[in-house]
Amino acid sequence: MNKTETRKIIEQELEKASGPSNSDILPDEEALLVVPAEEENTFSEPPAGLEAELAEDFVLLPLKWRKFLCEKNAETEDKISALSAQVERLKWVDDFVKAHAERINKYGLSSPQMWLEYLAKVEDLLEENPSQGVRFLAEAYGVAFAPASQPVTSLQSKVAALEAQYQQLKSQVDAKERQMFRSLFDRFMGEKNEDGSPKHKYFYKVRPIMAALLSHNLAGNYEDAYAQALWLSPEVRQELIEAQLSDALKKKAADAQKAQQAAFEAKGRALRPAEDQLTTRQILERVINEN
Repeated sequence: MNKTETRKIIEQELEKASGPSNSDILPDEEALLVVPAEEENTFSEPPAGLEAELAEDFVLLPLKWRKFLCEKNAETEDKISALSAQVERLKWVDDFVKAHAERINKYGLSSPQMWLEYLAKVEDLLEENPSQGVRFLAEAYGVAFAPASQPVTSLQSKVAALEAQYQQLKSQVDAKERQMFRSLFDRFMGEKNEDGSPKHKYFYKVRPIMAALLSHNLAGNYEDAYAQALWLSPEVRQELIEAQLSDALKKKAADAQKAQQAAFEAKGRALRPAEDQLTTRQILERVINEN
């Protein structure tokens, strides 16, 4: 094979690798004509991987072509090396997706990319709002969500202890007050009139009114509340008025009867002579009549 044929083969290979136009990759002819003296003995070794037949003809090429082919070969090897390194770095993604292929299909995701994007969104939510993110995951997996308690400081511990003591004392005071009120209530309900009848016979009728008066501090005690409630209850008030009218009428009738009886007795005494004015016979007759 002569130099012309070798040159044609190299140009054809370059054209296949670079596209339809050689002007994109072929070096400027004028630029390649100028070769520094120190490069005369360089690029004498054919690029690695070149076929043996082409390697033999490589040394027959002009220096400008040897330089061009060697630089292009070095550039291609750098790109291949970079791509290989990138593939190696991303190899774990392929392994990771294969290991979780069943879960990806379970969630109905069309591609591993969708799954990774979903996981990234969840991570973003956890970063922006941890509590909301954990709540979202708990709901997604059907787990009851209970927010973690905040760290308790020394001051918070002391405040909590004081609050516990206060609640304990309040419970004790409330219990004593209930006991005292119960005692007062029992005594209130047990009071009797002189005839033995209950003193507060209207209690169950006026109990709601008494409760309202006491709860709003409008009465000082049970007795005060009962006395006010008697006249605040329309039903009881009517009964009391009727009872008072009846008692008044009875008293008036009794007073009238007493007055009439007193008048009769005074008249009788006026008609009877005094004993010192009676004769012995009259005194004996009076004694006999009276006995």
